[in-house]
Amino acid sequence: DDVNQQEWAMGASYYGLRSFNSYFNPLPYRQFSEVYYHGFRGDGYFEILGGKYALCKACDTQTINGYKFYKDILDYKVYVSERALPRYFLIGNVAGANNNSMEDYMGWLGSFDFRTTAYVEKDSFPEVASHIGSSGGELRCLTKEEKQTVNTLTVTANCGQKGLFVLNEYFTDSWKAELNGKPAKVFRVNFTQMGVLLDKGPNLIELRYSPTLFIVLLY
Repeated sequence: DDVNQQEWAMGASYYGLRSFNSYFNPLPYRQFSEVYYHGFRGDGYFEILGGKYALCKACDTQTINGYKFYKDILDYKVYVSERALPRYFLIGNVAGANNNSMEDYMGWLGSFDFRTTAYVEKDSFPEVASHIGSSGGELRCLTKEEKQTVNTLTVTANCGQKGLFVLNEYFTDSWKAELNGKPAKVFRVNFTQMGVLLDKGPNLIELRYSPTLFIVLLY
């Protein structure tokens, strides 16, 4: 509305709150162009990326589509979505393949239940679909977060069928994965997220953000 959205967004970052209306100078251009806020959307764009809250003064219908009123803060209204995806989640089937382009991504937004299924990049789709199968049912797993630091995440998941573990972070080769102590392939999911295939039974998923440049600079 009438506030400096850039200042609000950067202020929120100091409190560990992610936001979409912001400029971060070190942000890689590809990441900026693929996840930066592109205007009000009603197709699940924010919720897929984990946008749980919407804050506005004069809220039009398109802005809060999918969100419910939560509370007033001074002159502003806070809306919340129960569909917003968490930092990581598990799914038991895939919706289809995408061509790894922004146009393709915007085309299938709003056309699938992103809480139970996902799109996988075209080149990897056969491998992922073959592993998961065509059961199409809900993936039931007993999960436990074992450890989380600023650049690592370790989760155990005991599943009744094969599935896909999805990390709701921006896809980059700097994320490395291990499954049950062995290197695991990281797939591009929902255009901007990452997925690791899960086996039936117990799984130990370990993810680490380890950019090559950072490691070189350490030395």
